[in-house]
Amino acid sequence: MFGKRHGGTRLALLPSSDCSESITIDEDLLTAIIEDNQTEQEKIRRNPWMSLLKSRTLMLRFGVCCWCWVAVSFVYYGLSINAVALAGDRHTNFALNMAMEIVASLLVMMALERFGRKRSIFAAFLVCGVACIIPYFVSHNGTGLGMFFAGKLAITFAFNSLYVFTAELFPTDTRSSALGAASLVGRLGSVLAPQTPLL
Repeated sequence: MFGKRHGGTRLALLPSSDCSESITIDEDLLTAIIEDNQTEQEKIRRNPWMSLLKSRTLMLRFGVCCWCWVAVSFVYYGLSINAVALAGDRHTNFALNMAMEIVASLLVMMALERFGRKRSIFAAFLVCGVACIIPYFVSHNGTGLGMFFAGKLAITFAFNSLYVFTAELFPTDTRSSALGAASLVGRLGSVLAPQTPLL
């Protein structure tokens, strides 16, 4: 009851809501409770990481999000860098690579609401992983090229979806901080991506 910010209003309403005159409410006690609650809320507002660090569930979510961000950044930028190394005209391949991003962005708008966040992101990671592995077992250039673009489509879908999903996993007071921190950690994948041509 005192977890809301309008504790002062509740204080004024409480005495009049008592049906029995034998119940007495100490207004000093109520005021102290409200002030303590406001102090706690102010601390969280000043340092939103406090509520995140105090919750094991939120920390676990944050760790999983960071891992997903590292993976998606590594694969996304790795495929983007290697687009010019594909068989055929490099300019055409790069244009097709960018076209996959447009298609993926359109798919995100339709798929997230229809299939849900978790299923959509899981499916995107799975499709991308399979598409990146198949060319090692198939020597046909057309198949390898098709799998490359399928992988780029899937990983772009996952990248765009993570922005939405990560923000929705955390409370309002820590949402922007958690999203920014997960994205920052994910840039480790971006740092490693230029090394993919050496693999």
